[in-house]
Amino acid sequence: MGLAESVIARVFAAREEFEPATEHARRALDVLRQVGDPYELARTLLALADLHMAVHGDHIEKVQPLIDESRRLFKKLKLEFWMAEADFKGGAFACQAGDLSGGFKRLTRAERVFSSLEAHLKVRAVSRFLKTLSEQAVALAISEENEYKAFSNLITPDEYTDLKASVRMDVFLEVVLKKTRGDRTLVYSPDYDGDPVLGSFEMSPDQQNSFASSFDKLLGEEISQTRPTLILDCRRDPFINNLFADRPDVVGSVMVVPFRSSSGTAGYLYVDRFSCDNQLRPFDQTELNLAVGLSDLIAFRWTEIQKVRLMEDNQRLKRQLMEQAAFPNIITRNPEMLDLLAQVRQVVDSNISVAIEGETGCGKDLLARAIHYNSGRRDRRFISVNCAALPESLLESELFGYKRGAFTGADRDKAGLFEEADGGTFFLDEIGDMPLSIQAKVLRILEEKEIVRLGETTPRKVDVRIISATNQDLKVLMKNKLFRQDLYYRLSAMTFRLPGLVDRREDIPLLISHFLEGTGKTISAEVLKHMVDYDWPGNVRELENEVKKMTLLVGDNVEVTLDILSRKLRENSSGATEVVYHGGPAPASPELMFTEQYSLYDYLAEHEKEFIIRALREKNGVKKHAAALLNIPESTLRLKIKQYGIDLSGL
Repeated sequence: MGLAESVIARVFAAREEFEPATEHARRALDVLRQVGDPYELARTLLALADLHMAVHGDHIEKVQPLIDESRRLFKKLKLEFWMAEADFKGGAFACQAGDLSGGFKRLTRAERVFSSLEAHLKVRAVSRFLKTLSEQAVALAISEENEYKAFSNLITPDEYTDLKASVRMDVFLEVVLKKTRGDRTLVYSPDYDGDPVLGSFEMSPDQQNSFASSFDKLLGEEISQTRPTLILDCRRDPFINNLFADRPDVVGSVMVVPFRSSSGTAGYLYVDRFSCDNQLRPFDQTELNLAVGLSDLIAFRWTEIQKVRLMEDNQRLKRQLMEQAAFPNIITRNPEMLDLLAQVRQVVDSNISVAIEGETGCGKDLLARAIHYNSGRRDRRFISVNCAALPESLLESELFGYKRGAFTGADRDKAGLFEEADGGTFFLDEIGDMPLSIQAKVLRILEEKEIVRLGETTPRKVDVRIISATNQDLKVLMKNKLFRQDLYYRLSAMTFRLPGLVDRREDIPLLISHFLEGTGKTISAEVLKHMVDYDWPGNVRELENEVKKMTLLVGDNVEVTLDILSRKLRENSSGATEVVYHGGPAPASPELMFTEQYSLYDYLAEHEKEFIIRALREKNGVKKHAAALLNIPESTLRLKIKQYGIDLSGL
């Protein structure tokens, strides 16, 4: 009779008719208590607990006693599997009812028994439940029901400014650990130019790089890029535990909360908890809610760190620019150049337009920067545009900006470069290549101090000083109707013509010494004679490139000798004695043994790699600073590091 009532109850439950199913289960329970069949009684108790959960939800006073009684009966019968089943159901119900601590204890006990019995399906069922529970916890943590998210609304920008003066990031991380009862926490930002990992514990550069590499592989897989991630049980997860491969601790549970600073930089707050004696020690809902709420404060603080670093970088770069552009750093002893610089000093603080003429590579850009950084506009922007480098349509939109919808692809309003340079200096290089249609608009800036964006009719006031440069004869262009006469006279209110290097040969030794500074290399007297006698059609730029090439080719030798000198310098220098080798080709230097397997490119590559390693070592492995030292883009440096297999950890 009791078994029949139990079967009928299961049939109604399968049809989701829970009320009649519950009634038949109670009848079965009464009969089985009278009969005294402990096995069937315990199973019926579990079935009735399931029905109560379906009908009454989280009424713990109705469900938990049934599960506890069934477990006691299974324990008397020494049925470990069914004891674990009771623990599984009891733990799941306790977690759903909010008793996470008690629930996790039951789930840990059930999982241990299922594992010992090799009941793999049941072990996976526990894992699936924990995953579902973590998803529910994440949904609640990011919802409006998370009271801790109010942190971001309670603290005003002014209050936060006061807070940041006394609270460091490591203090924030200590608060995170204390509130969440975690063992480790850190902030990781893959887009950050500085140290991307900032932890509550010491991490070497190698450990930071290892963590960043492993974490990046998990993004989008185990760890969400946009939503918080809660992994309640990661004791057997090799990927999570590989984040700290050199540390013996087993990670039991992990929370990762993404955030985004006001500058748009993405970051992640990582918190973990160790598993002691293989125990399940997951984070609960309150701790996840706290981590999500605290991530708002972390984002605020991370923004401040970026702002401070950006200000420091700007000040450092400005100092470097001023040092490079200051008149003492324009290297010359040529009387004509010295007279020119004396005239420039008299007009640096004037708003008068300046035109700089001269051959390619003679330093027009350097003089323009020197004028700006020695003027009263030094604290505002210096913007340089090469008029020959951009097509007419793109040049116009870049210079003057545009209104949304002005042309296909204009999906937003955009300020032009003239607006960006307001209060500063605008350098128009290769002005002779500027299209006539744009020349008229530049003339309006000079006359009316205003611009009009593409697609707009309302003018905008701008205050910029225009410096122009060209290696062409603008008078010839005017005669051929390629350059406006009125613009020419506006731009050339003050004109300076830079002499070519051929007209200031006395500066060549000074420039060579400047370019060799810091390399530890010297040049022989014969090489210097050839370099002084050469006409240098590419001017200072060509000389600088030649010196750089020689310092690479000379290898470990200190002195640059004639065999390293370019053929064009040996053969084409005016007045120099030509170096002639009799009886065949020029001999190789003693250090070089040419073979079919070892070409000039191999030799150059070897020394290029050595040069890159030296720069990285000098800048403590910071690629951005090493690239600046090498005068190459950072992207090129990264490519070279990969190409040559340079190990940054071994520097």
